[in-house]
Amino acid sequence: MKKLASFVIMLMLLTWGAAFSTATASGGGSDTVILVSDNSADLVMAELVSNLTGYPIVVAPWGIYDPGVTAKVLSKSPRKVIIIGGPLAVLPDYAADLNASNVTVIRWGGRTRYDTNRDVIKGLRELGINLKKQVFAVGSDPACVQTALKLALEERAAVVYLTKPTENISNGKLVVPQWVNVSGPEVVKVKVTNWTAEMRIKEVEGKLNFLLGFINGTPGEVLGKYVDDAKKLLAEAKEAYARGNYAEAYRLANLAGEKVELAIKQAALDPNVKADFDVSLMEFYMHGMKPLTPEQQEELQKLMKELEEALKNHDYKKARRIRLIIITRFLRVYGRFGGFISPIISPNLNDLNLDK
Repeated sequence: MKKLASFVIMLMLLTWGAAFSTATASGGGSDTVILVSDNSADLVMAELVSNLTGYPIVVAPWGIYDPGVTAKVLSKSPRKVIIIGGPLAVLPDYAADLNASNVTVIRWGGRTRYDTNRDVIKGLRELGINLKKQVFAVGSDPACVQTALKLALEERAAVVYLTKPTENISNGKLVVPQWVNVSGPEVVKVKVTNWTAEMRIKEVEGKLNFLLGFINGTPGEVLGKYVDDAKKLLAEAKEAYARGNYAEAYRLANLAGEKVELAIKQAALDPNVKADFDVSLMEFYMHGMKPLTPEQQEELQKLMKELEEALKNHDYKKARRIRLIIITRFLRVYGRFGGFISPIISPNLNDLNLDK
């Protein structure tokens, strides 16, 4: 469990260093918060919504429950949270914990990033925001969607994701979603530089290294294949980069990133891996808290022991209750988040509304 600490820190740098520095800059005093994963396509849609509404953003690691993210959301005292992304990207655990803290949660997201793209635009319309213009981007291309966001903000336009052609489509044209009434859309052009390729390779490599610590042992057959494929693609990306073929290096790094996401999804399905990681993340946040009184330290140590025991016994309902107590009573108040603390009563085990 302890050996995960360095990888946990790496994850925080990956997901917070880039995302929190920009995303949380928008919005202030709002009673609505956006919760989104660090998937580039979903994050772009969250940034678009934030710029149009003023709602602040909190970013979660894709496919992983992070208690610090819940604490960050609660530190903003929201009445409502809009989750952007499907349940594989932003896990249902977040909605369950927020509901138990009397926060209303709605989700704009579906099975794929393209479903999420559609649901976000629909959600904006429900808020009375009708975007007449559209900017088109390849949804699986991080640089493309980021470029599209810049244009969309300048033009007050919606970002619409197109899918790459599948093997059974011979003309090679990008696939336009059925809900978009446009033929032959022009996709934003992106010039891949050495910096673009290098940053993408480093990002994917960092997530892969984190994953190898996350699984804490030898991966199973399916997970192992994803890991091996990602390593192979990253090696090929580095070779292409060394040759000066930055576009090819970027393409291969993106493919590697897709394999890493699949691997994280597979790892998160293992309850033993998830339990080990849940406790390790809690321990990470303990190091960043303000000093506690001896009584508080004793209470926290007791809760951590109960959490570990509940996870060990696969009693996940009790584990979630204990986890939420630690988040609301300690991380939200004494953690590294600062800001105004809402008057949510710190719950006891039997007081939580877990049926929402």
